[in-house]
Order: sequence, then structure tokens, then C-alpha cells
Amino acid sequence: MYRRPVTVAATPRTDGRIAASEGSRRPGSRRRTGMLAAAVFLIVGIVLALLAWSKGDGPGDAFGQSDPGGTSVSLAHAQVGAVYTAGLTTRDLPSVSLVSARPLTTDGSAPAAMGLSYCTLKPGGYRIGAAIGELSEFCSEVASISGLDLAEVRRHRAILVLTVRPLAAGRVQVRGVDVTYRSGGETRTERIGPNVEIRP
Repeated sequence: MYRRPVTVAATPRTDGRIAASEGSRRPGSRRRTGMLAAAVFLIVGIVLALLAWSKGDGPGDAFGQSDPGGTSVSLAHAQVGAVYTAGLTTRDLPSVSLVSARPLTTDGSAPAAMGLSYCTLKPGGYRIGAAIGELSEFCSEVASISGLDLAEVRRHRAILVLTVRPLAAGRVQVRGVDVTYRSGGETRTERIGPNVEIRP
């Protein structure tokens, strides 16, 4: 059976040898080159995404608590319906915009209503460890922390506080508070406050 001869274009080289032209390369080599380029772009995209995630949503340290939960405050003879107050910060507040805060209760903790507030301490007051009483007894100014921009309020002699009102008999245990805030265009979450225990 007759077969048509295949002509391969060739290009003379300066050393006298004959080199096949670009058009004679196999199609498979082009596919491999394209797949390699796509893999490189994919890897670069993943690395950039991981860098953006670690920079924008990682843990923060604006409140400067190197060992959150490393200290504990405890109150005994808890009464259902009474209000217990615990200070969460011990230094001047940072210039950040608060987004949200979530108390971390332990498994088996008794049910309780909890609130998180900004508090400007009354003259003569230094800090609140743990005490029984409404915020008005300790604070000259109180505000909800949700959406509060600390850059626009007084930060000296001001603290963040947790209030706990037991709803049933039992032991209430809180292992710090996760505070989410924005600073410099980034969103961070930091755990603040001591371990708080209110026991019967």
C-alpha cells in the first residue's frame, strides 16, 4: 500500500548540523507545558490565600494578655438572680473597633445570663476582680461593646467587664472571653479575661 511521504522542515544551524523546525515538535510537549504553567499558578494562588488568611484573621494581641485564663477569680454562695461582675482587662484599652465577644463556658456549667460591657471606673476605683453588684456600683459610664470603637471613647481607667446572673442553682464556670475586633483593616480574635467561677 502506497503511503505519502512526510516532509519535515529543517533549519540549517551555524555548526553545520540540521535542526528540526519548531513545527515538528510533538503536540504532547505543548500540553505538558500548559499543565505545568497551570499547576504553578494554582500553587501561587494557594500560597497567597494562606498568607492573606494568616494576616487578616489570625489571633491578635492588642489587649496584651500573654496568658489569658492564667488567673482565676472565684465567688462563693452564689444566689440565683443575683448579679456578679468580673473585670476582663487590667491595662488601658487599645485603639480598636470591637465587633463581638463570646464568653466561653465549660461543659456542665449552670445556666446563666451573661453580658459584656465597657466600663469607665468611678473615681478612686482601680480595677474589678470579681464582686457582687450591678455595674452602676463600680462604673461611672457603661456601654455595650458590640460595634464600639474604642478609639472614640476614653481608654484610660476604662475596662471591659463580664456580668453573670445565674438562672439556676449550680456552679457557673467561664474560661475567658473571645473578643473579635478590627484594627488597621484586619479582623482579629483574642481571648481575654481570667477564669471566672461562681459556686454555690
